[in-house]
Amino acid sequence: MMSKQGELLLVLFLLLSNNLFFYTQAQPCRRSRKPSGHFAHFTGHIGKNIFDIHKNLFSWDSFRMITLTFPFFIGSRMIDEKLQRCFYDEQRHKNVDQVPAWCHEVARWSIGVPIALLGMQSFLSRDEDFRTTSQVFIVGVPFVILGKKLIKKFKFDACLRPWNGKFNKNERSYGGLPSGHVAEATYTAVLYGMRFGYQFAVPLAALTAFVGVTFLACNRHYLSQLVAGAGFGAMYALAANKVIDGQLTKDLSFTVSANEHGGPSFGVGYRF
Repeated sequence: MMSKQGELLLVLFLLLSNNLFFYTQAQPCRRSRKPSGHFAHFTGHIGKNIFDIHKNLFSWDSFRMITLTFPFFIGSRMIDEKLQRCFYDEQRHKNVDQVPAWCHEVARWSIGVPIALLGMQSFLSRDEDFRTTSQVFIVGVPFVILGKKLIKKFKFDACLRPWNGKFNKNERSYGGLPSGHVAEATYTAVLYGMRFGYQFAVPLAALTAFVGVTFLACNRHYLSQLVAGAGFGAMYALAANKVIDGQLTKDLSFTVSANEHGGPSFGVGYRF
């Protein structure tokens, strides 16, 4: 029998797959290039996309995201230890009230599924907006991973992982800040949610919540580290969204001219 958690994950992946099918198959009239052309376009813009994403990280949007995240980070830091005691018995050095073991493994690997599926739409999608989004998205993924690894090199109190009954009872390890899995999941959820609405926001946000709650309950991360990961991923999503808007806008052209009666005539064109 599949558990309730397993049933929920299955529903989320089915919803995501259904939405992907729509953007892959349902709009042939908007297809502008053959798959080989999509690949050439993608590879030809990798360097520029990388530069533009990181240029956009240094913007007011990123500053606003930091400003928004910081109070939640501080607030969660204040309750980190109290919350962890719900899942860790200090006297016995034992994890308590744990989620099923399979939840931890699924949480570790589940974000790779939507990343792979969405990344494939860089070449498969017939929708220009969705294909461009996926091309920029997949370029950003390695840098979200690299960025969180660099931050994890710091060694201060907020970086310490929670006490865990499976590890040393006398000391904790660093590398907990930020949660990389939550950063990747939030990057995906925020970007596709902003561009394509609740159809993607709901299942991807639910998957992000599943990963975060699981890692909190199994003493892999403190709540504050999950909040930091979410803020970091959202910053990259905002930066990537600007790149996508810029690329799609360049393909649009507006013209103003006089018609045969001497009146104004307006035209809108799209470069395929």
